[in-house]
Amino acid sequence: MAHDEPVALAQAPIEELEEYWHAPAESPYIVSRGYDWLWFLAPPLLALLLGGWVSSSSLPYEAVVVGGQDLTWRTLLLGILIHGHLFAVVFRSHANPTIFKTFPLRFVLVPLLLCGAMNLSLWVMVSASVLGTFWDVYHSGAQTFGFARIYDRKAGNDPAVGRRLDAWLNQLLYAGPILAGASLMSHMDDFEAFEELGDVLFLQVPPFMDSNRAFLTWAVVGGGALFLGYYLLAYRRLVAQGYRVSMLKVYLLLSTGAVSI
Repeated sequence: MAHDEPVALAQAPIEELEEYWHAPAESPYIVSRGYDWLWFLAPPLLALLLGGWVSSSSLPYEAVVVGGQDLTWRTLLLGILIHGHLFAVVFRSHANPTIFKTFPLRFVLVPLLLCGAMNLSLWVMVSASVLGTFWDVYHSGAQTFGFARIYDRKAGNDPAVGRRLDAWLNQLLYAGPILAGASLMSHMDDFEAFEELGDVLFLQVPPFMDSNRAFLTWAVVGGGALFLGYYLLAYRRLVAQGYRVSMLKVYLLLSTGAVSI
């Protein structure tokens, strides 16, 4: 639940945001120009370039032994990056009073209950592992949504204006290419864990999704195009009512969507 931080910040009073981020109110950036471009705005494109290099180079796939396990440099460094991010963000949520007091039950009670249930029931553990795959897709879109909303607030806009539109747009930009693209079936692999439970129903999900991939692709492309048209028209009306366009938000959404696709 620590990934709710950007979303929580987007909901927080502007005074708390300024105090938390240490950025002047008149600045369009969350922290500063250099910091934002390095850590918030440039990473999607930098990740795309890094991914291109990894896919075309043999070095990341060279074997390395760590703790008696045979790995590749790719899996080792990616694992360090992912788990380092998860470890660091806990301190950004639990150790920050502004964020922690917003969702105290989510940060404490829910993880404890879930951990206990996973240790008591193999069904809960397998279900949680499968759900975690799709929760990762949702929260990735939600994080970009949170940063986009903060840039909106920095531009002087009402935090409630266009909020639902941005929430749906970010899920479309991130989850849409997964549902409509080649990576769909890799997200279905986790359902194989239900075989250990002797379950038949959930094992039918991957073949069902595979047989309907063409329909999903056209549904996402067609429905997504209609939503994008509606999104642009809705924001055009908001601009006529005084909404201030944040070009940093626009860049963030365009670059993230392009990389995701």
